[in-house]
Amino acid sequence: DLKPTSVSERTIKTDSQIKSVLKTKSINLNSATMDQLTMIPGIGPKTALNILEYRKEVGRFSSINQLLEVKGIANSKFEKIKNFVYVQR
Repeated sequence: DLKPTSVSERTIKTDSQIKSVLKTKSINLNSATMDQLTMIPGIGPKTALNILEYRKEVGRFSSINQLLEVKGIANSKFEKIKNFVYVQR
């Protein structure tokens, strides 16, 4: 067995994975991974990292509106992503 290299160990997003993530309210902000967050249109690695860092520093999200407190998420970006996320406490 060949071990995958570090580059190929990364999760490759297939069309079916992306389509399943793009269902309305499919990403829980309190358990989302970097890969899940970056599947959301408008969320790149930097913003995803900011969300994860916010969650680590502040604690669990109690509302999706808290995304507006995350560096890099203004009203326009929030409007684009709010239909893809939810909060489960």
